[in-house]
Amino acid sequence: METEIKKWVIRGVVALVVFIAIWVLWPLRVVPAGHMGGITLFGKVDPVPVKAGLQIVTPLSRVQNVDIQILKHDSKGEAASKDLQSVHTTITANFNIVPAEAAKLYAEVGMGYEDKLFDGAVQETFKAITANYTAEELIKKREQVTGEITVLFKQKITALSGGTIRIDAVFIKNFQFGQAFNKAIEEKQVAEQTALKASRDLERIKIEADQ
Repeated sequence: METEIKKWVIRGVVALVVFIAIWVLWPLRVVPAGHMGGITLFGKVDPVPVKAGLQIVTPLSRVQNVDIQILKHDSKGEAASKDLQSVHTTITANFNIVPAEAAKLYAEVGMGYEDKLFDGAVQETFKAITANYTAEELIKKREQVTGEITVLFKQKITALSGGTIRIDAVFIKNFQFGQAFNKAIEEKQVAEQTALKASRDLERIKIEADQ
């Protein structure tokens, strides 16, 4: 009886060892659609990524899937305008990883690259551009401001990521200003409406006098 038990134990151990060996040395990996795979072996990243699908890789290697689809990242922007008004907004960047550079991004920047690169670049860009405009100009020249922010932000991300990230578009939500500026705008609008009403009243009085 003991002999039979020992045999089953030995068989179980052998089966477990074989299973672990197959699991560790299994050369097939699946890279999901819309991703590129960065292959690492003992911490070293292969500079050539693998495409989506079933791939044969060196045993013991690992595959880090890098999403190359169009993604978006929101960053908060806080700065001061040319006339020293406090300006706040949210800047959304649509971007994607250059497929051929996926392994390079993983090796040099790592995952979580949005938090590492985007927020700081957005803040620097927003401060640099808004400093050239007054608060009122930011509102009136919104399209121009957005264009300048897009150009500078692309340059910064290209430099920081080593050309591995491509910025497709940048969108800016409504600018938010401090209470002092909002009050000044409200007072200006009231004054303009009052002046317009006075002008119309004067014109009406002249017409009635002529009649």
